[in-house]
Amino acid sequence: MAVQLALHVIDLRRFSPRAPRSPDLTGDEAAAIQGLASPVLRMRAGASRALVRRVLARLLGCRPAAVPLVRSAQGRPVLADEPPEECSFSVSHDRRVLVLAHSPAGCGVDVEDAPSAQLLPVAARFCTPAEVRAGLDDGRPRALWAAKESAAKAWGLGLRAGLAAVTFDQEPTGGWAPVRRGGARTGWLTRVVGYPGRHLAVTVRGAVPRTVGVTVWRAVDDGRQWSLRPAGRPVQVRAPWLPESLRRPYPEA
Repeated sequence: MAVQLALHVIDLRRFSPRAPRSPDLTGDEAAAIQGLASPVLRMRAGASRALVRRVLARLLGCRPAAVPLVRSAQGRPVLADEPPEECSFSVSHDRRVLVLAHSPAGCGVDVEDAPSAQLLPVAARFCTPAEVRAGLDDGRPRALWAAKESAAKAWGLGLRAGLAAVTFDQEPTGGWAPVRRGGARTGWLTRVVGYPGRHLAVTVRGAVPRTVGVTVWRAVDDGRQWSLRPAGRPVQVRAPWLPESLRRPYPEA
């Protein structure tokens, strides 16, 4: 089966390397991460950047630290030879889960665990009047936020896209929904699925990914340095459409 979309997951509750260095990071990245204000921020930033480098290194056939990453004008890490609006990977995390999505056709991902009640007071900033009239209960604010954010990230824009301008031809929790921006079709599709305690949204270009690869990663720490390794054998599944907690590739995931 040819993988059309790959999802790479880290359980941040179990990510706690103690060694000070990682060969997965460049020296500049490691220094910048160490300069962050709190251990939690340093942990999330280190896990995110190391996962990007590990996944792309496998695809490019190079060392993780040699992956040619640059920052886009929006501050997003992108491959040096990829236009930001055609970026083949996207990363998101909440308090407990980090997810990287990769698709050669381009993709965006968002994982969100904020309670919908927390998003309700700001719903008018990211929802259209029609979306508000349709009702904002049963987790819908969080699902809509994740869906819109994943689309905006797929375009390389993030919040600059103006999330209220991002709309869907159907509810993205019920199936793959064509995405519009400012009312115009974009050629992208978004799907939102439940993932324990959160919503996971994926946006892809053009066609529904029928085959998905899932890999769970963990930190290996020898006391001197740490590195990411798959926690088990990567799996490939025919998607329709995923969970069972990402088809539970490993019992510990």
